[in-house]
Amino acid sequence: MLRRYHPDVAYTYIHFTSDGTWRRSLDLDGNTARLRQCKRFLRAYPWSAYRPAALLTLAQSQFEIWDFHGATATLKQLLREYPYLEGYPTILAVLAALADHDPAAVLAPTPPDSFLAQWRRTQGALLAAIAAERLGLPYRALGFYAAYEDYLRSQHQTAWTPSSLRHSDSASSRIVHSLKLGLPINHTGTVTLQVFAEHQPIAGARVALVRPHYDAALPTDSRQFTGAWTIPAWNGVWGVSDRNGRVRLEKVPYGSYELVIGLPLHVSRRGYVISRAIPPIKVNRPEIFLPAIRLVPAVCLLSPKPGTFVSATPELRWKAYPGAAHYSVSILALTHWKSDLPEFCHQARATTCWVRTSIPASKVRVDSAYFINGHTQLTPGTVYMWIVSAYDNSNRLIASSEHYHDLLEPTFKSVRFRRNRKEDYCNDAP
Repeated sequence: MLRRYHPDVAYTYIHFTSDGTWRRSLDLDGNTARLRQCKRFLRAYPWSAYRPAALLTLAQSQFEIWDFHGATATLKQLLREYPYLEGYPTILAVLAALADHDPAAVLAPTPPDSFLAQWRRTQGALLAAIAAERLGLPYRALGFYAAYEDYLRSQHQTAWTPSSLRHSDSASSRIVHSLKLGLPINHTGTVTLQVFAEHQPIAGARVALVRPHYDAALPTDSRQFTGAWTIPAWNGVWGVSDRNGRVRLEKVPYGSYELVIGLPLHVSRRGYVISRAIPPIKVNRPEIFLPAIRLVPAVCLLSPKPGTFVSATPELRWKAYPGAAHYSVSILALTHWKSDLPEFCHQARATTCWVRTSIPASKVRVDSAYFINGHTQLTPGTVYMWIVSAYDNSNRLIASSEHYHDLLEPTFKSVRFRRNRKEDYCNDAP
């Protein structure tokens, strides 16, 4: 009863990476419905044998909707009523506290043989080091980084173990450098920004500053932003925009961060895009005001329509974009495409096969001169998607046709290019 719900919380996350690109992920879950059901259950059956499970489910639901303070309070109640519970509830309580700007909870005194103490020496050593840094405890941080590296070397090596070791070594070197100069390691600043859709402020946008890294100690993939669980793992500081679209991020440790913005699905479904990549944000003074993030209408694709059949050299058309001087078009071939699944469940892989730039008009014919990556034509039976980007007279990107809400991986508008062999017929034939 507490496990399956129709998704009622939906956010599209756009993660702006340090190399000038961005990645998108979609977070769908039924957390608010599950949260309400847990509360009703706990009120109706306060002494049920399922009370611990209901409290834990409630805390996890609060955590996943970024109510870290509420999750922390629920988990404290759970562990107070059932002190014999360790393992996952204890770790979830630590993660919630760290995400709720309370690093001291990670380093709380505990018996050496307790589950939390063992976790801080093994899988959780990296998070313990982050907590020690935020508290200005350089020697404890160095000890946890050393424990983290020892733990990784004692485990089965993964593809990103070397990267994890380099990240830990770099952090340790940074602390040692600060100690030699007699500088504190826990300087913090405040970052303020606003989020708009054109000229209208967006309320409820989730904004996070993160330091991405691969963590080979985690049982899950740590290479992509996946919502609330990534905040503590990536040493993130977060906030939610108010009705004026304003976000104020406090107690941000000095350093370089990448920006993640989470758009409520009802906003991203309106066809808005962020026109340009956002570079890394350097926090190096007490107060920083960032330029406003403005979403603009996406370039509207006209033909071919999604799911239609086209010839080997189709003509692509889109609406002329206001202020655009020229366009670029990319075509990507999709593999692992499952057209019988719901829209949000597509798990396709994309390879760019055709690119043309400096297109002055709002249409282009796909010809053989612009195929790349070993492609020489559109292969019959293959599914493709196409993306249009608009540029102004200064060659500045001002919009694109990428829709954040369409797919989970990847998140672009999809079009099927395929020849009907029986009738040799296509929808763009003259």
